[in-house]
Formats: sequence, C-alpha cells, structure tokens
Amino acid sequence: GYREIAMGSREGIAGGIWPAPAQASDFVQLFVSVGDLAGTVERACTLGALVVIKPTTLPDGDEMAVLRDPNGPPFAVWHRSNDGS
Repeated sequence: GYREIAMGSREGIAGGIWPAPAQASDFVQLFVSVGDLAGTVERACTLGALVVIKPTTLPDGDEMAVLRDPNGPPFAVWHRSNDGS
C-alpha cells in the first residue's frame, strides 16, 4: 500500500511511497519546488530536458510537470498555488 510522508509544515513537499506497477522497475521520483512552473519547464527544455507529463493543474490548484533529464533520470517540478511564489 501507499505510505504518506508529511513534512510537518507547509515548507517542502510532502510525499509518498508505494509499490511500482508490475510492468515497471523500481524507481524514485524526485519533486523540486519552483516559483514559476511554466518558465522552469521552458528553461529545462532549452537545456535538453524532455517533457514526460506536460504542466498540469491538480485538483487542489497546485501545478506539476514531469521532465526527463538529458542523461536519463526523470524528475518533477511542482508549484504550490497558495504559497505566494
């Protein structure tokens, strides 16, 4: 099952641990908090990143996108809608 990781404050990004789907290998998905999601995705792409999941607004209003580093590892960028960034 799913296990939630709470930071204990609004700072940082909470997370979770869960089993990978049967067809996938085990992996770690890192999330990086950014102030400007669209600008960060655009800049990352100019540096060679590929978009895996385009910028998406989540039900709570936060935004996220998943990119793949030019060297292979995927990572996510996250913007909290109500943090003033």
